[in-house]
Amino acid sequence: MTPEQGAGILSLILNGMVYNILQEKPGSCPGIHHVLKQIKKDVRRIQKIWLHITCVPYHPVLSMEHTKIFKDHPFLSRTLKLALPSALVAAELVFLYFFLGPASFFIVAGLMVAYILPPAGKETVIPAGILLGIPWWLMALSIMMIDIETALFMGWNFDLALKIPVLGRVMESFIEKADQFIKDKTWLKKLYFTGIVVLVMMPVMGSGGIRGTIIGNLLGMAKIPLFLAIVTGAFIGCFGIALATVFLQELFLRSILLGTAVVAGIIIIAFTAWYLRKAYSASYSPAKK
Repeated sequence: MTPEQGAGILSLILNGMVYNILQEKPGSCPGIHHVLKQIKKDVRRIQKIWLHITCVPYHPVLSMEHTKIFKDHPFLSRTLKLALPSALVAAELVFLYFFLGPASFFIVAGLMVAYILPPAGKETVIPAGILLGIPWWLMALSIMMIDIETALFMGWNFDLALKIPVLGRVMESFIEKADQFIKDKTWLKKLYFTGIVVLVMMPVMGSGGIRGTIIGNLLGMAKIPLFLAIVTGAFIGCFGIALATVFLQELFLRSILLGTAVVAGIIIIAFTAWYLRKAYSASYSPAKK
């Protein structure tokens, strides 16, 4: 079947929907609730017909009717939302243990815990792991998975995390700061996806998955685009830092003087950028007020 034929069939079905609704009460316009209810039924009928004519079997999972199961069973929904991120963490730890061995495993596990808890960030734990003998790609992947796992947990259990005594207070404090940050950084509201990618990939303390989820929720982003932005930022940030660490390590092995010069240059550039940004913010704030 060609797309034109399919569009023609759908057009006939839609016309039939309107005709059937208006025929329910001749001479009068049906109530909006009745119309919406009828349209909902007909849309489901269209979906079944469309899947049939395109040779795709109709199934509740394909039609997203399984979401009603979770709405009707909140306990099951909450259990799955807690279990899936936990299962992902467990699978990662098992893989690391058998791939690295006990000694290296505890090094990586310790750095992963340090990454979740400030003040450590990916800019410190990834180079530390590489210098301690962990393969660069595995160290980057491990920290990237922490961002993904925390993003899944926070995205699905944000309301529950706020109720945890210590974590809840920390999150409320961060939410207040993040809200002010969004007000100051108006470009975040315009960029949305790209802004979250940049925030997650930036080497700042704490997990990018937690930080990105909170700011994304404050921006009103949908869950799937927010999760994809966090994954993208985590990949770029973690593997970028790992590759930069390997590059600097090779420089130091070739020449200590050359490696020191490159590191000094990076520090000077970073400090200059920070100072200029601070000066710009100080000069812009009064004018804004």
